[in-house]
Amino acid sequence: MKKWGLPLAAFLLLAACSEGEVTPPEPEGPAAIEHNDYAKSHLTESMIARIHHQLDNPPPLPQNEEELYKYNAGIFAGKRPAYTLKDSSVQSAQVRYALDLIADSEAVNESDWDHYTQYLYSLFKESYLSPLDSLRHWLWELGPQQDAASGPLATSSLHIQIALDLSPPMDDKMGEHTYAEVSRAVISQFVEQLPSDISFSLWLFGGEMQPGAACGAADLIYDAEQVDPAAVHDLLQKDGSEAVPSPEGSGLGQLLQAIQQKYKEASEIEKDKTTLLYVISSGASPCPEQDTAAAEAIAADYPRMKSHWIGYQVDAEGNRHLQQIAEVSDGWYQNAAGPQDLLIHLQQASEWAERWASWQEHKNGAAEPEVPVWDDVVYEWSRQWDERARRQRGNLENALMYLNSEDKIPRDAFAYVQNFLVEQYDWLTELHKTRYEELMKQNQFTF
Repeated sequence: MKKWGLPLAAFLLLAACSEGEVTPPEPEGPAAIEHNDYAKSHLTESMIARIHHQLDNPPPLPQNEEELYKYNAGIFAGKRPAYTLKDSSVQSAQVRYALDLIADSEAVNESDWDHYTQYLYSLFKESYLSPLDSLRHWLWELGPQQDAASGPLATSSLHIQIALDLSPPMDDKMGEHTYAEVSRAVISQFVEQLPSDISFSLWLFGGEMQPGAACGAADLIYDAEQVDPAAVHDLLQKDGSEAVPSPEGSGLGQLLQAIQQKYKEASEIEKDKTTLLYVISSGASPCPEQDTAAAEAIAADYPRMKSHWIGYQVDAEGNRHLQQIAEVSDGWYQNAAGPQDLLIHLQQASEWAERWASWQEHKNGAAEPEVPVWDDVVYEWSRQWDERARRQRGNLENALMYLNSEDKIPRDAFAYVQNFLVEQYDWLTELHKTRYEELMKQNQFTF
């Protein structure tokens, strides 16, 4: 089984240069970019609208652990802090656009400081996975008896399905790549890690909805008993009709209805498979009223399916909608701030597929596969948390230093916001430490 060897940045560069992929143009230097021109050429209308909405109505800061998990990931989260926000990269220029909207120092007074603190936080806040959700994944693998030998990977065939949203918000960019391009690259890399005899399906949904039009159907563009990574890669790289959803546009409800219909028509052997469904969504849905009912129905009719809902760079409304869908479908939800978050979720699926293959070999006399132990699972949750907290602090500090260097905020405001950043990081660190120590002492998990 191959591991996730290439760093994501290197992989995306290779994916962008592969056959059928259009390499993005080189970014202009900051001196050549006026804000309005830059916004027109590199920021989509939806990104500009989201930034201005957050400037005018920044959400209140989380005051406790529950609010931290529910708070939406920022539009500029998920990326490692740039060395400077004054370089010529597209990512830095995007961040500068959002920061330059803050009034200059003469217009800022003490009553604005909290407002701008909330705005900055909303731009860079990372997505944190609760230890409860992280450990639920582990217990699912162990099965009801908490014994991997009687769990779903050891006792059932495995079918992995991925559904990719290609609605207009997926054309937004972080740096030089659209969210859709990043998602395609991550999925393409993922299928290369799967055992060749795994069942795999790929769905597309979303698309542009015409005003007043009815929602169309989701499209199943790949479905095979044995996955062919090269064929999946070719489909993902195509710009033609095979790689875009139906022109009518479809939402989460239409996707789930299509999956449910396919399940009803399947053979008893197919229905007996354990299915892992991963839905990468922008959170936008043209027919949201159908989504919840479809999620409840598929959970009731498809008991051997576990759904993973990944909101990729969703806004606050999309975040709440996907959380609700995950809840009614008895699935898991994660607000992915960037490519690394997508990789983490699909890497787990890759590890599950690898252990599934090892269980098949065990049936023919091979050694029983090793399953992660409690301490390993807790440590991995802790590592991811710490990485995101450090990334969040670095991005916020860089933003504050930029505002200070450009005289966007006075010294008193700089000290005020800087003190908040320190307090926020200390709170995250202490919360992380407390939960980690509790879990390590507990050495068991019930819910």
